[in-house]
Amino acid sequence: MTNLLVVSDTHGNSTALDKAIKKQLLIPQKHRPTHLVHLGDGIADVEKCESSKSLCPHIVKGNCDGFFYSQFYEEECFFELEGYKILIMHGHTRSVKYGINEAATCAAESGADLLLYGHTHLPVNYVLEKGHKLGDYELEKDLVVFNTGSLGQNATFGTVVLGENGIICSHGSLA
Repeated sequence: MTNLLVVSDTHGNSTALDKAIKKQLLIPQKHRPTHLVHLGDGIADVEKCESSKSLCPHIVKGNCDGFFYSQFYEEECFFELEGYKILIMHGHTRSVKYGINEAATCAAESGADLLLYGHTHLPVNYVLEKGHKLGDYELEKDLVVFNTGSLGQNATFGTVVLGENGIICSHGSLA
């Protein structure tokens, strides 16, 4: 079992990131996140936050992260944990503010089990089931779609558990 802390859109609020990480440290050790996923618009916040150094980072850049970070971070990243294939993106290059189809199609075509995206500042958590149509593409397996909202503006974050019983996503709040 692997636990992820997922954040997005911190927008200069490294204090909120630090609080979210420290909140997770109160959880019993076997359930604590070992990975930090930052979905863009606040890479500098991760670099400023000392408590983030204890977690394995997975970071993509967002539309507000600036040219400097484009040298070091991609807009999308695909990786595998616990046998699950995960696509992370900020989402601005896939027009997520106008719908999830383009991002979900990209995830499904790459074989992802989980799509994590930001940009909209709206928490989302649902499953597109096998057979669901995305335009001309039909899903060959379930796809979990998750957006944490904005840690910087709405004080929301997410946790993801990858285990033998599947993928479990949930939202949390600093409020």
